[in-house]
Amino acid sequence: MKKTIGILAHVDAGKTTFSEQLLVATESIKTKGRVDEKTAFLDYHSVEKERGITVFSDETTFTYKDAHYYLIDTPGHLDFSPEMERSIQMLDYAILIISAPDGVQGHTESIWELLQRYHIPTFIFFNKMDQLHEDFETVCDEASSRLQRPLLSYERAFNEDIIEQLAEADESLIEAFLNDTLSLHDAVLHSIQHQSTLFYGSGSALHDEGILPFFDFFHTHSPTSYDEKGEATGFVYKIRDDAQGQKNTFIKLQSGALEVRDDVIIGDEQVKITQLRSYRGAGFQTVQRAEAGELVALLGARDVSVYDCLQGGRKRVEATFIPTLRARVIGSETISQHELVKVFQRLDEEDDSLQVLWERESAELYIHILGPIQLETLQQTVLERFQLSISFGEPIVLYRETIEGSTVGYGHFEPLRHYAEVHVRIEQAPLNSGIHVQDETHPNDMTSGNRTEIRNALLKKPIRSILTGAPLTDVTITCIAGRGHKEHSSPGDFRQATWRAVRQGLEKAKVRLLEPMYTVQFTIPEQHIGKLMTDIQQLHGTCEAPVQRGTSLVVKAVVPVARFLHYPEQFYSFTKGLGSLRFTVTHFDYCHNEQEVIEASVYDSNADPHFTSSSIFCAKGAGYSVSGVEAESMMHIEKAE
Repeated sequence: MKKTIGILAHVDAGKTTFSEQLLVATESIKTKGRVDEKTAFLDYHSVEKERGITVFSDETTFTYKDAHYYLIDTPGHLDFSPEMERSIQMLDYAILIISAPDGVQGHTESIWELLQRYHIPTFIFFNKMDQLHEDFETVCDEASSRLQRPLLSYERAFNEDIIEQLAEADESLIEAFLNDTLSLHDAVLHSIQHQSTLFYGSGSALHDEGILPFFDFFHTHSPTSYDEKGEATGFVYKIRDDAQGQKNTFIKLQSGALEVRDDVIIGDEQVKITQLRSYRGAGFQTVQRAEAGELVALLGARDVSVYDCLQGGRKRVEATFIPTLRARVIGSETISQHELVKVFQRLDEEDDSLQVLWERESAELYIHILGPIQLETLQQTVLERFQLSISFGEPIVLYRETIEGSTVGYGHFEPLRHYAEVHVRIEQAPLNSGIHVQDETHPNDMTSGNRTEIRNALLKKPIRSILTGAPLTDVTITCIAGRGHKEHSSPGDFRQATWRAVRQGLEKAKVRLLEPMYTVQFTIPEQHIGKLMTDIQQLHGTCEAPVQRGTSLVVKAVVPVARFLHYPEQFYSFTKGLGSLRFTVTHFDYCHNEQEVIEASVYDSNADPHFTSSSIFCAKGAGYSVSGVEAESMMHIEKAE
């Protein structure tokens, strides 16, 4: 069997140490490295050694009994969650490490929910048992409550008396149990695959206690099956440059096979594979063929991006961890802006959550991030990989804009030898629903190609709204009229007319500012609940009633990201480290200080040349601009009632 497994955990739970010990136990490496000594086999990047945390998802291979394993060591820090989420999507199984003394921490639950979202069968390992000074049964009960699943020691998986317990946790097993046709082995495998019961092991990765017996159980109960004879399918989960600057495109093969010199389509690019590599940490060996179930890096691709698929297209992904901050990239005086943009475009291929944006008017470069540690590691990465010294401006919160009610917008684009006119209706849609596009025009009004250009203009590029220049969202945009010219219309004309129509409509609408919101779960000692409730109110948040969990209280709250950014430090300070919190951006809501943010943005919608409401008309062989207000009465198509 070929198995891709991931080791995941909250930061400092011992994830990398567990991985190192497993590699030693399976004789993949000779000596175990240590994070604190900067000798970890998989944390080989200098930024990881310096910080003592995993920043990049890296893989290695090993063989155990009858299976060939690909092991992924993933980041545990929240700032690098997009890297972890990309890796999770190509796992066959996961091992979730929980620090026994600390229990299920905030980010542990976020990882668990991600594993459930992508349906990854998961095993639990309680680490640092040598540091546990309380009853382990209490730790297990707490973990079971937080993960909302029954927990069973893997050692009990060989006892017939657990069959009834497994059936009680999974209704689909009850009939076979009642008919006495349910075997222990089948019940255990079914429970693992459907995650109705979680099997766990425990020990100390640092002291090599409990690792191999637990992994032997994992090995026996993690079957895989891949079709090696079908069409080659898979998707790009990582892009990295090697030491020589060659672009490595990492693919998880879901079916079929690849060979050197094969011609394949990846995303929109026709690629001739010049080399295939199997990586083990920082090193690799070249291979002539890769088969389904394997992880492989190929050379030969130029313009592919993360999530591009073999055989064309792109994997549809709705990221769980949404960047909510934007930071300006500042290069030294010796760096040309062209060089800086080129570097970050390469980084954007590797991590599409950066959403690199070059603003020509201000000659400024921006990226999207989850947190400040991400900026510090990017700074070091750019210096080491590209020998460029950069810094970043103070991160600012990313906002969005929508409308209340509905409006109609008109756009006309007719410079010499060009022609397009578009009318759109823009309607309020439910918050966090995105942009929906509809068409109500008569089939004879425009070609299908023109309709496609209008749709692409609305969906492929963010449309700046008029309050702060933030992207427009949560609206339904319907094309209600359109016209082209048989000889003079080109695809770009319809894009221009559409953007102008939307902008013109927004200027007549009631536009509202939206801000990102954290959903936060606080676990706090009872004596601090009063201060926490006061703090939530001061943060302009709302919360549910506290729920008792052991000797602590759990409070779920929703707070604006802008207010919460620096609060975790205060929280850990007044709880003296006894409290924990977990927070994730879950939605956008109406901004609590809308006017203040609008004034601080100093955005001038009339000075944005790429998103103008003015229309272009033609007279005497030349195009001339007409403001949106005046242009509405000059449209060639009769207004819809």
